[in-house]
Amino acid sequence: MSKQVARNVHLKRIFFRLGRSEGLKPASLDDLIKKIFAKALTVEQRHFPQPAMIKPHDSCCFLNRIVSGTRPGVIFEVCGYQSGNDPEQILPDLSATELNVESSPILDRATGERKQSVVSFRCLVLGEAMLIENVQGRGGNIVFERMLHRCLKAHVDTRYPRPHFSDVATEKLPAMIKRGGGVDELVMDLAHAQPHKNYPFAHRMNSQRNIIKGTDFLRVTHKSKKGVLDEEDVISAFSEQNNDEGPDKVVIRLKDGTTIDDLSKLKHRRLITVSGTDGGAPNVSELVQGMYDYMDDLQKVVSDSRVLNVNGYFTE
Repeated sequence: MSKQVARNVHLKRIFFRLGRSEGLKPASLDDLIKKIFAKALTVEQRHFPQPAMIKPHDSCCFLNRIVSGTRPGVIFEVCGYQSGNDPEQILPDLSATELNVESSPILDRATGERKQSVVSFRCLVLGEAMLIENVQGRGGNIVFERMLHRCLKAHVDTRYPRPHFSDVATEKLPAMIKRGGGVDELVMDLAHAQPHKNYPFAHRMNSQRNIIKGTDFLRVTHKSKKGVLDEEDVISAFSEQNNDEGPDKVVIRLKDGTTIDDLSKLKHRRLITVSGTDGGAPNVSELVQGMYDYMDDLQKVVSDSRVLNVNGYFTE
């Protein structure tokens, strides 16, 4: 049986603060990425910072390649790294009383040249929407935004301002639940002192917590094995978390793998599980398929509304 690898994929809305960029009408993100790769033939031309300006331990980012696909939108691979950063390593002699942890360069066996450890992730763009694979160590969005800005100015149009990535928070909770096929699991955390009785879910959790003396933190999980949890109850529990005397955190997991954990933003994201290597790398073909399926689902009409139109532009 192959190893399973789970990847969170987040939906972002990309916008440009045009300001002084008079007369500029931004093209769709998929067209912009195609134009960058058509003009910038080497990694050096798609890299930030510019290679001549890289200093030790700078956060670096580059567009690596377009991943082949047959459906609308463009999937591309991005790599991020810290220049000159040598990972800590050991010789795993577990019979020793202690091991020597050292930081040393990783060298290519054939050439002896120094290698650079990187973090790679995939993005799917269409219209003004981007699905981004969220992996540990990718360095956040700022360097990515600056890299895209450099590429746009150098290879598309000098008037392009820096792009900004924003979380998507336009869809209401009931519509998200319907779109996701209903609620599979509800997780509630309680850590603070005394929730008010006006917040019944947190109040009952506090009574449960007090059964075992000395308990400071309580987590309660409600899960449906066959069907879905009651939507009205889930929404009531979720709405308590924004109050000082309600639960500290409430997480909703939908049948399609979507996770909702922030009432103030209701970020769109999906957990995609694919086969992987023993080293933890995902099967890229399966991941690409999952990202395309997620984009398709965002375009479906549910309860007379949808997140994106067929061209990848937000409907609200």
